[in-house]
Amino acid sequence: MQMTYNFEFCHPNPYFGMQQGIPETKPSNWGVDGVVVGDINPTTQEPGLLLQFQSKPNVESFAKFKASEQNIMLRKKLGSGTLQWGMGFSPMENKMHLIRELTYSKTGEKLTWNLTAAGPELVAKKEGSNGKFQPQGVFEAGFVTKVTNNQVFGGSLMHRRQINPMMGGLTKAYDGSLILIHEHEKDIQVHPKINGKFSDGNTTLTAEASTSVMLNTDGVMPKELVFEHVTRGGTKHSPCELVANLSIGKDPMPVQYGGTGGIKSTGFLGISQKIAANPKKTAKSPMQMAGSLPNTEEDIQVKAKITSDGVVTTIVEGKLAPLPIGFGMRVSYNMFKDSIKFGTNLAFTM
Repeated sequence: MQMTYNFEFCHPNPYFGMQQGIPETKPSNWGVDGVVVGDINPTTQEPGLLLQFQSKPNVESFAKFKASEQNIMLRKKLGSGTLQWGMGFSPMENKMHLIRELTYSKTGEKLTWNLTAAGPELVAKKEGSNGKFQPQGVFEAGFVTKVTNNQVFGGSLMHRRQINPMMGGLTKAYDGSLILIHEHEKDIQVHPKINGKFSDGNTTLTAEASTSVMLNTDGVMPKELVFEHVTRGGTKHSPCELVANLSIGKDPMPVQYGGTGGIKSTGFLGISQKIAANPKKTAKSPMQMAGSLPNTEEDIQVKAKITSDGVVTTIVEGKLAPLPIGFGMRVSYNMFKDSIKFGTNLAFTM
């Protein structure tokens, strides 16, 4: 079991701009996270049970303390697949969700599929009336299959049934997506010196690249076309990743809120670099994703992104070794609006 205590200062509010009166940032708060691992497979040493919990107590008053945010995620090996069950209490909705997300997935050599239900409600009831069978929620099915050694094809279909408080009725929608990913041939570079080695102890550097095309649909009508190219490489202890993305589709912002009402193209360029302060210490460890958290106390993760909307974002994550304290800093600057946002985070691990 592992416990983490963290503090969040002026965390960005994801609901800002969606409703009037919603603040741009959330109040600073503290929280407790934990992970419990069990049912270890003696052969593969993989856990068959994983329980994650998160609590963000609100100590402003006793009433708000009782309505503090709670999140629980359970992942269990079930048969030949995996069952994932999420539940929790949302202070914004003032509601406890017994099933926030329920997913069953199965992974094979050539085919992987999943079935998901998010926020399902089977019975609806109004005050002064009996309940009636009226399924609501989000239901999704998806698959990924291997076409060739270098190409992967996947698709998903999502069905939403929700009560619209503004329209006063049940709304239904179908969203689909298709994606094709092509893995390019690896580029291997040999050290320029004879018998020379790079800082990770290897004589070669390997670069990988993939290109993907994704089509999003609204029912059977095309809605958005997305192109993305990802490259990654470098030494095993300090990998780097570059991402280029271009999206073409209908402007999702309504005209009354500043949208164009027509076709809009957006894109971004991103980079993620892991910096190992002690390369010899991590040279024998397997290569990790450039966008993942630092794997040792000395490692630092630096990320940067610039979007077609003129927003430049920089993120720095690391640990204050030898103290069990992790830190994160985020700075966003909008060149068109000449505005800047800054946020920090501290986490204590025991």
